[in-house]
Amino acid sequence: TLSRKAANITIGEITRTLDGPQIFTGCQDDNCRGECEHGTLCVSTMFWRELENEINNRLDSTSLQDLIDNWQMKNSHGGLIGKDISRS
Repeated sequence: TLSRKAANITIGEITRTLDGPQIFTGCQDDNCRGECEHGTLCVSTMFWRELENEINNRLDSTSLQDLIDNWQMKNSHGGLIGKDISRS
């Protein structure tokens, strides 16, 4: 994975390689998704699946290069990342 350019490596790939899939509850495990007595009607499971999908989408849409660029911007503007520095 790290043999590619930073722009072509997502944070999702890195975290899954190092930590495995991002799973937030026991019932989210691939071995038991929807297998309890509540099955696919469980509101808690639906919530956690949606959250898991949103987090994984964010991880998969952010590249290593994005983090490098953000770090460089933060350091070149005295730590003002995310603030409107044009008014400073």
